[in-house]
Amino acid sequence: MVITDLTSVALELVFRHVIGNKIKSLEAWKKYLPFLAVNRVWREAALPQLYSFGIISFVVKDSETLVNTNIELIISNGGRQLIGGLRITSTHTITLELIVAETNKLLSPVTSLQWPGIRTIAIDCPENANITSAVPTPAAVSAMLNSLPNIADIYIDHPHYQDAKTIGICSKIVNYYKHQLTNIYTNIEVYFLESHPIPQLTSIDLLLGSQAANQLPYMCADSLRILRLYCIPHTMSWRYFQMDMTSDVILFNNLESLNLVFNEDAIKRYSTVWTDQHMNTRRLYNFYCPKLKKVMLKDCPPCFSLSQPDTCATLTQFIFCGSISALVNCGGLNFDATTTLSVDILGTDLFGDMKKFYKVTNRIFSSCIEAKKSCMALNWLKFGTNFSKVRWELLTNLEIKPSIIFKLLMDLIYRLPNLITLAVRDVQLIISSNIGLLSLRNELQQILEKPLDSKIESLLLDSKNGTSDGMYRVFQTMLIQIKSLKKLQVPEVLIETANKCKENMPYQYSHSADVEIQTWK
Repeated sequence: MVITDLTSVALELVFRHVIGNKIKSLEAWKKYLPFLAVNRVWREAALPQLYSFGIISFVVKDSETLVNTNIELIISNGGRQLIGGLRITSTHTITLELIVAETNKLLSPVTSLQWPGIRTIAIDCPENANITSAVPTPAAVSAMLNSLPNIADIYIDHPHYQDAKTIGICSKIVNYYKHQLTNIYTNIEVYFLESHPIPQLTSIDLLLGSQAANQLPYMCADSLRILRLYCIPHTMSWRYFQMDMTSDVILFNNLESLNLVFNEDAIKRYSTVWTDQHMNTRRLYNFYCPKLKKVMLKDCPPCFSLSQPDTCATLTQFIFCGSISALVNCGGLNFDATTTLSVDILGTDLFGDMKKFYKVTNRIFSSCIEAKKSCMALNWLKFGTNFSKVRWELLTNLEIKPSIIFKLLMDLIYRLPNLITLAVRDVQLIISSNIGLLSLRNELQQILEKPLDSKIESLLLDSKNGTSDGMYRVFQTMLIQIKSLKKLQVPEVLIETANKCKENMPYQYSHSADVEIQTWK
């Protein structure tokens, strides 16, 4: 059977997968037009997909902006009723004034013509700092909104995201449709005029500003499948998702993807707000997410908690960057099915509780089912007396940013038998009194006498106070002990020392000859 003999049903599925929403530009759309000329079956199967999006493309040629579109062709071929979405693209930044004007010309060239079948509008413009932020008149915006009465999905990506006039126009567009919206993505700091709940919203992707309190509407948490918020201030109130004001539990019963990126100073400012105040004075909302699959938290303060039923093993990806207490607040998740795991601890914080920290990290890393994708980065390190309680056996990627004494580093490696990559930013060779007054040579000799079963393949080592002789011994110890090592990365000032160490390795450690030594910057 040749491909032209596929049944119409099979062809329809193929075209839906191949074409579908993957056409992002007019040029890409034109590449699929030959499908219509193969035969009648192909034409009937491909036509609904090719005509599903009307495209308006702005192109600069000889300093002149040209407007190209497929809408006129679709209409002339009798496919107007097939257009379900409007995609506006550009090779450069164009103003909202031009976007609205050209859209009105194409959609309503003579009279007020409505397009009830169009449910999606997408505007995608690249960055260009030299363009002005001209905006359309209220009458022009109203004309466009009137011609598109049934918009449910809005996607706006425009470089004038902080311009007051642009924010005003985009906010007007969003508010006009908000009670019928199911998906909204915009990098514009839009605001909502009313506080009535939006019951049908399933996906929200918004850039927040400093006045976040004026930007979010009340929405039904139960309907959301995707929640992505960026530039979240430390004062963010999660009450926008709370329908029952008497409870601190917010039911995200259908949420599958959670992506929250806070302002860079959110952790520090959040801790400052609660200095000298009792923890019981805080209102900590608990996000109950039984269907959660993906979590990405960045610069996260401990302003909410996450939980799932013990029987719901749905979480496959957990990427965390934030304070210790914020990580502790994620301890209610079920990590039994997690295959991608990354934890980056940022500094100390006001509510840090080391016992809870060890408890939750032990649970996270012991539950992760695919060790090769788990990783942890520590900007802050304090093992103390609790070090013996650390049980991160399945952890495979670790980055240690603060200073760590070499002997303690080796103890840590012994406790992490599944490590594949290890980056240590500052190996300390000064032997403190609580370790003992052994010389470095004797200390390394003791380490060499203890067999090490390690899987480390990539090792990055640096030291702020180590001498060439001291680091030579460190490199020698690592090359001898870590038989699985394939790549050793060192700073440029130590590259000669590392190469010399490798060249002088005794013959009985022939495995070290295959180690590649690189410089990192």
